[in-house]
Order: sequence, then structure tokens, then C-alpha cells
Amino acid sequence: MQTMKLNFRKFLFLIFLFAEINNLFSQKINIGSQSVGAVSQSDCDKIMEEAQNLFNTGMYFDSEKLLFEIKNNCHLNKLRRQDVYELLIKNELELDKVMQADSMAYKLLRNNPHYELKTENNSEDFNRLINKFDVHPQWTMGARNSALSPSFKIKKTYSAINEIDYNQAYNPNYNVLFITEYYGWLEYQWNKHFSINLEFEFNGFSYYRQLTRGDWWTLTYSEHMNFLELPVYVKYYVPLSKNFISYAALGGGLLRMYQAVGYTQLSYRTEDIYTGVQYINTPDPKYFDVLPMRNKNSFEAIGEIAVGYKLRNLKIFLYYRYFKGLTSLTNSAHRFDNPELLNTYSYIDNSIILNKYELGATISYVLKTSIKKSK
Repeated sequence: MQTMKLNFRKFLFLIFLFAEINNLFSQKINIGSQSVGAVSQSDCDKIMEEAQNLFNTGMYFDSEKLLFEIKNNCHLNKLRRQDVYELLIKNELELDKVMQADSMAYKLLRNNPHYELKTENNSEDFNRLINKFDVHPQWTMGARNSALSPSFKIKKTYSAINEIDYNQAYNPNYNVLFITEYYGWLEYQWNKHFSINLEFEFNGFSYYRQLTRGDWWTLTYSEHMNFLELPVYVKYYVPLSKNFISYAALGGGLLRMYQAVGYTQLSYRTEDIYTGVQYINTPDPKYFDVLPMRNKNSFEAIGEIAVGYKLRNLKIFLYYRYFKGLTSLTNSAHRFDNPELLNTYSYIDNSIILNKYELGATISYVLKTSIKKSK
């Protein structure tokens, strides 16, 4: 009899509690606009506290009902939504509502993809459920600031006149060691470790060569080439700690040359046959469109290593990257196509490749996060 009285009092208390909560929410309904108004933060906190108390006493169904009222009628910030989802998951697990628990776990992680699971505060079932979800960045956009050093390597040497050494180096035509560049990239990551990356950039490189015939004839040939570059590569991420991460990348790139302008500066000596006086002659420089003599498409291999720091959706990396040219920039089938270069200036192209060394920093932001439950 005493037990029946206690249960009856408990039953009356719950009826009173839900009547008061129902009255609280119904007072916030705007009949004219048919919309639900916001419950005050203090009221929501009180109801949340009561939902926690009901859970602690094993009244999971009643706690669940209160939590859905809070979820549907309170204006919650991200942290408060997280508290509601956590307690809902715990109630669903206790009520053996597996599918509902899965759904709430997904919403919890969608609300905060950087959710930190504190295993000591939860049941084993809760921890196991959260750990079944794979959460990783899916789409990321970033920008690079790089210092780049190009080098031109001769693959094969061609000659036009025996008196000239055509094996002279192709020297990068810059007064500084590095070129500073800025460009963007897009990344798609299909799991925690692997991603594919695409870059799109415009850049230009110059070189000069100096050819001599004895000590009386010198030709300086310079050339500037403009490219559209499309690197594509795969990254492999390795976590180092909670916030530090590294990666290695391998891939390739297309160099689409859309402009190539050559420039000649000739200097030679002549001697007056009667007086023996020598004169230095420097004809006006001459410019040539040499794009028809170039391979418009060339290819490169790419290798990269980096270490960085991540803070939620923001990631910053320091990296080193090497570009290895795979195909020649010059077209062997068209190296004789400009008779003036060949006959007047005795100039002929070698087969050359473009290599690049790059040091820099990247900053990126996660646009979309993937949240999937493993089978």
C-alpha cells in the first residue's frame, strides 16, 4: 500500500510537471502568425536540468520527451544543442531505439564536426556509437604563397655551326634566387588519410643563353614563356598529435604554354682592312614570336612534403615541393622553322626541360565535412 501511494504521488508530480511545461510552451505560440516563439534561456535551462534529472533516475521516456520539447522550441547555440543531442542519444540507447540513436549521433556530429568524445563521462554503448562515425574534411579550399626557383636542363644538344658551343647553359633570367607566387587550390578528401587536389595558376619563366664564336662574336638569346599550369596530385595525411598534422603528396601537372617571345642581342667585331682599326657592332635587338617552335603542352611530375597546424576548420602548412619536367619545352620537329634565327644569328634550340623547387606556406578552410557511419 505504501508503494502504491509513492507511485501515485510520483504520477501526480509528473502530470503537474508536464502541464506546467506545456503551458510554458503554449504561451509562446503566436496564433496570428502560426509560429512558435522562443522560450527564454532561463526556462530552457530549467527544463534541460529537469531532463537530466529524469535521465539520472531512469525515467528515459520522460527525459526524451522534454528534450524534444527543448529542441523544437528553444533557440539553442551550438554548445547547448550539443548537450541536448548527447542526452537524447543516451536516452535512445537506454530505450533500445538504435535507429533514433544513430540519427541523433549524426546530428550531434553535424552540429559540431570537431566534437571531442570524453569517454569517461559516457557509457560504453555511447562511446562505441560515436566512434563508429568517420568524420573528416571533404571539400577544402586553400591558397599558397610560395617562393619558387626554376632551372632549365638540357636533354639533347643540337648544333648549327661547328665554331659555336651550343651546350651553353639555359640560365634563369632573374636577379633574385626565388620568384614569389600566389595561387589557389581545391581539395576533395575521401577518407581521413587520402585526398585529391587540383590547382589552377598562371605563371611565366625566362632564361638567357650566351653563345660565342672565338673572341669576336657574341650572341645573347633571351626568352620569356607564359604558362597555364594545372597540377593534380594525391595527398596522404599523417596525424602527429591533436592539432599537428603532416602530409606527403605525389602527382603530375600539365604546362600549357600560350606565349613565347625570343629576344636576340648580337655583338661582333669588324676591322678596317686599310687602317686595321677594329669596331664593335651591336645591331638593334630583334624580337621573335617563337611559340610555333615550342611544345604547347608539356608535362611534369610533382612531389611534396609538409607539416602544419589545424584548428577546427582552419589549416596552415609549411611545405617543400619539387616539379620534375618530363617532356621538352622545345619542339624538335620545328627547331628550323625560323630561318632568320638560324641564318642571321646562328641560333638553334636544344631540347630542354623545366624543373622547379618551391618553398612556401598554405592556408586553407574546410568548406564541407563528411560524416558517415561505418558498417
